[in-house]
Amino acid sequence: MRAVFVRGLILGMALLIIGSCTKPDKDIVITFNTASLFKSPFLVRFEKANPNATTQIGDFAITISGKDAALVQMGSGGTDFKVSQGMIPLALRGQAKPTKANPLTFVINAEIAGFETIHKTITVTNDSSLVFIIPAFDFVKRVDGTAFTTMENDLKAGVTTSIINLNTSTTATMAEKVNLTIPVGTEMRDASNKLIDASMLKSTLIAHNNSATSMAALFPSGIVGRNAIKSGAYVPFGVNFVPAGAIRLVMYADNKVVANFSKPIEVSQELPAGLINYDTKAAVKAGETIPLWYTTVVNGEQRLMTTPVAITTGTGGKLIAKYTITTPNIWNLSWGWSPVKSDLNKELTINFAPSQAPFTGTYNTYLYTSTSVFLKNFTNYQPARDFFQVGKLVNNTTTFSTITGKYGYSLPTSPDVPSAKVVVYSSAGKLVGQSALFTPATTTSITINIDNSPVVVVPPGPVTPPTPIEYVNITTSFTSKCISKNIIAPLNAWMTVNDVTDNTFSYVYIKNGVIDNPTASIKLIVGHKFKISSSYNGVTYSTGTFPISKSNVDIPAAAENFSATSTYNSATSTISIVGVFSLECK
Repeated sequence: MRAVFVRGLILGMALLIIGSCTKPDKDIVITFNTASLFKSPFLVRFEKANPNATTQIGDFAITISGKDAALVQMGSGGTDFKVSQGMIPLALRGQAKPTKANPLTFVINAEIAGFETIHKTITVTNDSSLVFIIPAFDFVKRVDGTAFTTMENDLKAGVTTSIINLNTSTTATMAEKVNLTIPVGTEMRDASNKLIDASMLKSTLIAHNNSATSMAALFPSGIVGRNAIKSGAYVPFGVNFVPAGAIRLVMYADNKVVANFSKPIEVSQELPAGLINYDTKAAVKAGETIPLWYTTVVNGEQRLMTTPVAITTGTGGKLIAKYTITTPNIWNLSWGWSPVKSDLNKELTINFAPSQAPFTGTYNTYLYTSTSVFLKNFTNYQPARDFFQVGKLVNNTTTFSTITGKYGYSLPTSPDVPSAKVVVYSSAGKLVGQSALFTPATTTSITINIDNSPVVVVPPGPVTPPTPIEYVNITTSFTSKCISKNIIAPLNAWMTVNDVTDNTFSYVYIKNGVIDNPTASIKLIVGHKFKISSSYNGVTYSTGTFPISKSNVDIPAAAENFSATSTYNSATSTISIVGVFSLECK
């Protein structure tokens, strides 16, 4: 009974203070001593994903949506969600009961001038003070014939915890929609197919229709598979694509690139109206198929998938291609044709001139057109074993014999193209030599200088040990003061500590005027310059910049009505900061 009475007394005092500010000439901006009226105070900070972006993040409004949106309020009460200088303090209402077993989730929606639209899912599992950093990505003007969507979702140790749907919407120039479904329990993996231990997945999906502008944006060098691979072999002269549409998927687990998934991702892609089947020369219809090509990340190869994609009929009679993907990047629904030509019946000698002896290692040689369309290749060349390879045509197949004393190839035929070049790579993928462009019809011999110099590893010199970093402890006593009324109360708010020297930020929650952690203190680096600020009710209050030393620190006041003084205790190496927010009453 006594506990009930005490809680009622505290609530009554808080309401009394609030009630004293309800008249127009007595109102105060900050609601004091409301720590018992809400839970899970958390700070949301919007930061530029590209630190070199010229657009700055300032003041703007956000909206809250999702399952538990009704339980979210401003840290000072109310639901007028205003961001000040990229920061907004929020909290859950008193009736909220977040736990790990029953987390509360909601979505922060933001439209920031110069940046992509943000839809950030927030998950709260306890009553502790939390900080959420939301990256803001530069806005990129959309190309006609494309649609774009981006989403952030929670991961548990790199694994999806629920089904994720990525959906594009129609636009004025894109009538087709695409839906991607990521199954629950899907592992996000790197290029080595190792699990990425991450807590957040950021996915960006760009859908392309088959218009010229859309395809030009996806394939700026032409709608051609220059390094096309069918049945495990390169296609001479590449493949000219006849597209039906494509998607590009980019994913990051925390800050690491996702290159593989443990489970296939399902794709449902609407096809353009009036699409013509290149093979039948008639309108595409349900039951037919379209080839599917995948563009690799490493060298831009376009690989033809073994099984073509079946076409079905979707909602409203639209034709849909449904397929699964196993890795991000570009997936291209296209028919294709190859302009295969016979070689010239003319020999071509390719001489290798190594930069030094001995000439060892393993190398791969490629022939391309002047526009980098693949023609043919010769792999696994080992100069110490193969020397000079002389090719002869036997039953329409090239066979090679060896001549010692020199290096390279003698080819029995030359490619029938106006201009060509030869490129040589080491087995490690290093470019070690290439020819100038030449005319195969008139050129009989070319020489390529090969850089076969070993990689020299220079041992590091002596390392000077870094100067030890000194810290001082910081404690606080912050209050809020109504300028026109004699009302002063301890502060409950988020505080931003800006290390101006390193341009880094840290965030602490101030509860009843003191730092809300087990030691009621933080540590700051001696010799660095700092600035402290707080956002409240959509307004940011800040001190000036001051250095930290083992002495009393002069903390300059700033124009935003936030003043502070300090006292240094040498016995405990502690600076105690006393600060006051001076606010106009409304």
